[in-house]
Amino acid sequence: MKFVYIFMLVILNGVVSDANAALSLDRTRLIINEEQNAVSLRVTNKSESDPYLAQGWVEDADGQLIDQFMVVPPVQRIEAGQYSIFRLQQLAKAMNLPKDRESVFYFNLREIPQKSHKENVLTLAIQTRIKVFWRPKSLKVTKADDTVPGMKAVTLVKSARGYEINNPTSYYLSITGLELKEKVKIPPFMVPPKGSYTLKHQGSEAVEKILLTAINDYGSPRTLSFSCRKDICQIEDIIIPKR
Repeated sequence: MKFVYIFMLVILNGVVSDANAALSLDRTRLIINEEQNAVSLRVTNKSESDPYLAQGWVEDADGQLIDQFMVVPPVQRIEAGQYSIFRLQQLAKAMNLPKDRESVFYFNLREIPQKSHKENVLTLAIQTRIKVFWRPKSLKVTKADDTVPGMKAVTLVKSARGYEINNPTSYYLSITGLELKEKVKIPPFMVPPKGSYTLKHQGSEAVEKILLTAINDYGSPRTLSFSCRKDICQIEDIIIPKR
């Protein structure tokens, strides 16, 4: 009897359809503050007939397991149409993370379907990955804040290579879209705290306005509207897109 598993990785960088997954998370990113012992994620089994095993773990950007956090329970069974809770618990080593900036990790959820008793069955075991931002106490953001503090200090510099995005804040900047004279398709990326990222774009146009789409703490898009003078662009407004 032949039985084949194929693992499919779905990375959520803002808004991603998980229509093919039986298990779904209640968010696309997770913020854990230094003073929180743990945070919870709700996992729902959307299947109307089949139970699934749900496996959760946290890793770094290189896919290596870490010792700053622990997922409890690591594996659980979720019945059809039901939901369950994973808890992401801080361990002692989380206190050794930098206190002047955010740190980023990744929570992985793998759904494991029942073993089929039919021959030559191809089964998809979909794996979902979302960002986990660990935030020091001094950088806590309140629910009243739509974007992180200091966002308007972000600058953009035009060059022959493209656009250098400079992020002087202590928070990660998640970018999913670029608009010059028209929308430009780009892969999602992050600009690290107190760092920069060069967005390569051939033949950087001489434009007076550039729009970047950023994702806030709640997974919602925000438009960063840059006004340019020569090669230096500064944010003049942060816009909530109309739905």
